Amino acid sequence: MLNDEIFTGILKEASTVNLIYLSFNKTLTKKMINVLFEKNIENINGNLLKNSLCEESKIREFLALKDKIYNICIAHNENLCKSLYEELFSLDDYDVNVSLFYNACIPKELKSLLASKLKLDI
Repeated sequence: MLNDEIFTGILKEASTVNLIYLSFNKTLTKKMINVLFEKNIENINGNLLKNSLCEESKIREFLALKDKIYNICIAHNENLCKSLYEELFSLDDYDVNVSLFYNACIPKELKSLLASKLKLDI
């Protein structure tokens, strides 16, 4: 388990590549996630958007950027509220829809809609 002391030590010594690997860590706290977002590095941001502890306000901030890669990353987050799933679905983007379809926590009715839509697109 990553604690604040270890996290702070890593931040002092880490290169960008090390921080990218760190951003994959599932034991990051909300505070650690926010500190890493402050680095504003695209690969780190994408990894953090997938983290189930990523705050909804941060997800909405990145969704507003209308960036396909960030949208795909958000679609992998298993802790989204129903309105965020619906907002991603409404983008009508094939790649985002595929990512949503494989999200284990997507609402059942939306998964059915995605299944039909993806079959039409194939």
